[in-house]
Order: sequence, then structure tokens, then C-alpha cells
Amino acid sequence: MKKYIKAILSILLVVALISVCGCVQKNKYVKDLRNDNYKNEEDKNNMLSSTKGTPLDPFEGLVVEFDGISPFCTISFNNSRCNEDVQLNVEYSVEPYDIITTEKHFKINEEVTVYATLKNPNVDEQEYYLTSTTKGYKVENVPEYITELTDDMDLSVLKTEVDDYLKSITSFSANSNLGAWNIYDSLGWSELYKDSREPQKDKVFFCSLKMKSYDTYSKEICFNKIVFTHEIELMGHYDTSFQKRYFSIVAKNIVRYPDGIIGWGEDDPKSLSFEYNVDSNNMESLINSNVTQIKADYNVTEITNILQ
Repeated sequence: MKKYIKAILSILLVVALISVCGCVQKNKYVKDLRNDNYKNEEDKNNMLSSTKGTPLDPFEGLVVEFDGISPFCTISFNNSRCNEDVQLNVEYSVEPYDIITTEKHFKINEEVTVYATLKNPNVDEQEYYLTSTTKGYKVENVPEYITELTDDMDLSVLKTEVDDYLKSITSFSANSNLGAWNIYDSLGWSELYKDSREPQKDKVFFCSLKMKSYDTYSKEICFNKIVFTHEIELMGHYDTSFQKRYFSIVAKNIVRYPDGIIGWGEDDPKSLSFEYNVDSNNMESLINSNVTQIKADYNVTEITNILQ
């Protein structure tokens, strides 16, 4: 009788061990498959060939696009060219599986890892499995905010445009009200324009947002700018002496496109727009308000050869 009992217990033990081993192997297999943790290519092929369900290649036909301006490019996915089963059952992210999001910014030449996962994976009875779960894509062919001015940049359009803009804002009409350029007679009354001398160029500065301040970037806080400083002498009708005014011409958010062309503009780099600021005190005051005060957040370089 004892022999029969021992035999039955032995059989039950073997069955239990087989069940446990089968479960452990199955769970290990599913984990390895989702994370691409294969010991070697043969191990991967063996696992894939023994998988139940339909294999899906999530990246075949997937179009990954980067939009915006570096270093603030965004990513988007278009799976319309993928297999229909992929379209229905796979989702993509720039974070690992537990977070599905595209809410990140990327810079030019950065390698971005895209994660693919099944929308409703069933570990026990999986109808589909993914042949791969990650793929890298390089950020390229996007415009970028420049962080320095170099000799190889073609700045000829910028030079021409800033000279034209200088002429336009200093071409005053006789008897006009000068607005921001306001000049006064000896009693302190605002005067109408009578005469002026040729504006004189002074210093030029390039300011680029420091990396630590990237999170503060917005259209109100420009990424970079070039500040051209000038002075001009103006005369009114009742005061025969010239009065000096100091002014800056500013190009904001300078962008270099993939073909090397430079653009700028506060809202749209294709607008090639400028703004100007007038200071009636002195050149030091003008530079302080346009350049010196922002040095905590911007790298500032005085340009001596490129744009003079």
C-alpha cells in the first residue's frame, strides 16, 4: 500500500514541477519578447518562432516626423501606411511602455527612441506579438535656432534688410511728430521735426538663451537676438541745436533652415521683421536695457567683424 502511495505522490510531484516550469518559462518568454532581451539572435528566432499569435512589425510603414524649430522640435507618428492590424492594435510613445506620450522636445541630430506596444496585450492568450518594440530616429532636416554666429553663415540678407530698415525708420517727414524720438525745445515743449544728421552705427551684440533657461522660452521671451546700436542727431523748429538720440534695431529668434538660409522675426522667422527701441539718455543706458540686464539668462557676445 505504501508503495502505491509513494508512486502516486511521485507522479503528482512530477506533474507539479512540469506545470511550474512551464509557467516560469512562459512568463520569462513574454517578458523577454516585450523588452527585446535576447541572449543572441538564435535565442530571439527560437522565441519568435514558438510564439502563438500573429507577428506584427510595428515600424514597417510607420512615418515619424519632427516639426518645429530645434531645440524645441516635436514628434508625430503616422501609421496609415502600416499593416491594418498594426493600425488597430499598436500605439507609439517616446517613453517606455508604462507611459504613452509624445510630450517632449528634441534638438537637431538627436537620436530619438520610439517605443511600440500593443494596446491590449493579453499575456495568457496573446492574439498578436510584436517582432520589435523600439527603433531609433534621427532629428534632421529641421530649422534650428542659432546659438552662435560663425564665419560660414550667409548673413548677406540680414545685412541688407537691417540697412533698409535703418533708412526707413530714420527717414523723417518735415513738420512730423517724432513720437518715440521726441525732441524738446529750451522750455521742454515737444518739437516737430526739422532736420537730422546721418545715423551712426555703434556696437552689435548677439544674445542667445542659456541652456539652463530653455524652460522659460516663449514668444514673449525670445530664444536669441541680434542688437544693432546706433545714435542720431535731430533738430526741431524752435531749437537750433541738434539733440542726440540712441536707438537699437533688434532681430529676434534667428533661425537657420536646412538649406543654410537665415530667417528671423518675433512671431515668424520668415517675416524678416525687426523692432527698434529709442533711448534719450546715452549709449550706456541703451545697451544696459537691451543687453546687460538679460545676461543672467543669455550668453552675450559683442560682434566685431561679422555684421559691421
